Amino acid sequence: MSRGWIAMAIIGGGSAVADVVVFALWPYDLPAVEVVLHVATGVAWVGAGLVAWARHPELRIGALMAAVGIAWFWQEPWWTTALRGTVGYLLANLALAVGLHAILAFPSGRLQTRLERILVAAGYATVLLGDLAETLFYDPALDCSGVCPRNLLLIRHEPSIADAISTAQGVMGIVIGVMAMGICVRRWRRATAAGRAVLGPVMCAAAFDLVAIVVRLSVDTVGTAPQWLFWVAWIGFAVIPSRSSSACWAPDCGAAR
Repeated sequence: MSRGWIAMAIIGGGSAVADVVVFALWPYDLPAVEVVLHVATGVAWVGAGLVAWARHPELRIGALMAAVGIAWFWQEPWWTTALRGTVGYLLANLALAVGLHAILAFPSGRLQTRLERILVAAGYATVLLGDLAETLFYDPALDCSGVCPRNLLLIRHEPSIADAISTAQGVMGIVIGVMAMGICVRRWRRATAAGRAVLGPVMCAAAFDLVAIVVRLSVDTVGTAPQWLFWVAWIGFAVIPSRSSSACWAPDCGAAR
């Protein structure tokens, strides 16, 4: 295995272990299903990425998928130290942006069209700049029912500003999600029979999750989305790597577009 593969495995494995330790030491009860699903989601992305990387080291998709899992672990909100908690606030939605990147770059790991590059850039900007701006004006300790780490970047607690930023993020997420769904459908329709065998499982899983995320964001912009929508989107996100990993066992994985 390459040094990059080994480094990614160590980082991903260490992040998973840290996630389990944090859950074990968390002073408040969390639903067991939520703990298991959170750890399993990150492990699924990291594991599937490492498998794809080992199978097709010439492609970038394996490293990109593993990065989704690591981003998932590092957005963890249940740390109690101020520094790590602040990092969690800043990276609260990073896994979604990296996940979008992986979906649109599948199976080669490279974005092929200008629209794909624009959407991915917009996704990163939306989550990174939006979460940074919201962190500057939101004090989680004032709204937290348990132990929330101190926000080291807080300028002033302004809930109205934080809510406006969150709403803007939601609107951008809806636009990006709808356009990404269109790309998934178009790619599948234009693919050859062999290409559909590789793309089909991944594009179907990705489209399902994108629909769930767009619906949840749409409801959140006018009110509060029901908990079941949150779970549907989460489970959909967790399923994608298993479909990607199985597809990448194909010898011509990287050629499917």
